[in-house]
Amino acid sequence: MLGDRRAQITVSGNFQMFNTNTLQLASELEGRTLRVQVPDTVTTPKRRAADLEPRVDDDGQALERILVVALHDEILFTPDARVRSLYREAKAAGWREVHRAAIPVGGTVVVLRHR
Repeated sequence: MLGDRRAQITVSGNFQMFNTNTLQLASELEGRTLRVQVPDTVTTPKRRAADLEPRVDDDGQALERILVVALHDEILFTPDARVRSLYREAKAAGWREVHRAAIPVGGTVVVLRHR
């Protein structure tokens, strides 16, 4: 998905079957390293909006932004209780959906990219 580009990946909707640890392990098994962030979705809308803004690396270069959202009815890991709010706010802020996949226990994983 990313090729050789550096990216900031934000993952929300973490639960037992799908979480940042599983994504990082899969990446390591492929010989890659992910920059993964888990947002505090329980915070204020202003702070959630800050988690959706563009980022730069240490050299001042814009990082590609990818948001991975797991939408399901399973018990969420904290601080992820408002994943659906983050998802709605991302869509309103111009993030576009690039991939969607079913979760075997029910629900959907949605991958969005920043405009």
